[in-house]
Amino acid sequence: RMQRILNRFYRGDRPVIAAINGQALGGGCEILTATHIRLAVPEARFAFRQAPNGIITGWGGGERLFAQIPRAAAFQLVLSGEAVDSNAALALGFINQVVPRESLMSRSLALAEAIAANSSGAVKAFLEMGTFHEPVGARWETDTFADLWMEPDFRNFIAKFRRD
Repeated sequence: RMQRILNRFYRGDRPVIAAINGQALGGGCEILTATHIRLAVPEARFAFRQAPNGIITGWGGGERLFAQIPRAAAFQLVLSGEAVDSNAALALGFINQVVPRESLMSRSLALAEAIAANSSGAVKAFLEMGTFHEPVGARWETDTFADLWMEPDFRNFIAKFRRD
């Protein structure tokens, strides 16, 4: 279900702009892969925490990530599970801009207004063009996620999470 929702964002006919003012961890980072433009405050942190917890992305975010940023950068993010700050995320290509906290929303809205002033046909065409890589691995990702969900590593993580 979540994969369908995120695919509607990503494959929709309107761009989705993310204004990130805190942490995006695990599923939060996966949700960000369904956005078209990402602005973040300097203090924001990003981490794909799935591998250390015995699971992979399950909402199509892994496939989108590998299509959006250089392959080596994607491997670093998903295999290490380490958090990166906004400047590192910018250098990896995961976010578009680092914006001071006090101007995050105004910059995001100004960008949305600039896009809205463009030809809707051209905007829709570019959005469609950006998804040509899909859906090669989406089904595999969902199936593997479901398999790993039942594995001991992930079950142990869930049990520990509930205890803490």
